Amino acid sequence: MSAFFAAMRDGRLLTRERTRLWAVAMLAASVLGLGFLLATSDGLNDYQGRPLGTDFSNVYAAGTHVLEGNPAAAFDWPAQHGRERQIFGDKTPFYGWHYPPYFLFVAGLLALMPYALALAAWQAATLALYLGAVWLILRSSAPKRWR
Repeated sequence: MSAFFAAMRDGRLLTRERTRLWAVAMLAASVLGLGFLLATSDGLNDYQGRPLGTDFSNVYAAGTHVLEGNPAAAFDWPAQHGRERQIFGDKTPFYGWHYPPYFLFVAGLLALMPYALALAAWQAATLALYLGAVWLILRSSAPKRWR
């Protein structure tokens, strides 16, 4: 057992092959999960009636207020919830707008697109930023044998 802990401490268990295997496994699980979500969705809602991209739905709803020339409505919670219900259905729970006012510019740009396209663009952009950050971290801290 002490040999296992020693290998954990010095990083011998963290090989390029194991890292690649875990990355592929996570990618496969993510693709399967996304496939399940899309296959069981009903329009813009998942099988439980929540908007696809729940944490993005409030951004999109706020963006529609911006496009109408009433950006302050995003901060009026009853108006924001009303817009979310208008877009996603009457059973939609409230996903409040908790972002700073300048983020309404991004929300407005995203609301120029249909919801599914805006959600895909949002997911792609944030994934690219995440992967870029991970790459920078790994580049600066990866063991020399990986470089």
